[in-house]
Amino acid sequence: MGDGTKSIFHWWDGQRLDEVEARKRIYVPLYVEQVVKERNFQFLKSIWEEDIKPDAESTLYLMDYDAHEYGTMSLSEVLNNPAKSMGHGFVLAMLLTNDAALQERELRTS
Repeated sequence: MGDGTKSIFHWWDGQRLDEVEARKRIYVPLYVEQVVKERNFQFLKSIWEEDIKPDAESTLYLMDYDAHEYGTMSLSEVLNNPAKSMGHGFVLAMLLTNDAALQERELRTS
């Protein structure tokens, strides 16, 4: 959508979903399902695991159009906050850190 526009609702599998439900049932599961297959994600994950995570003074910055400073919020709070955008960078952060927010998404069975 972009440019500050907001959707009224999301339609998925015959159901009307609000912003947070859509993140958990559509956006996060589909993005995760695809991005983990990508060579560039595997490269990013190896950088995280080998270079950033072991060094307490290192930080990985993920730049994203829909990113915002989330301060002391957990990634689960970001996922569940309909007032703020949640872009790909947040999902990548969830994946890299194996954050508990990933458990809130609905897994696809087919």
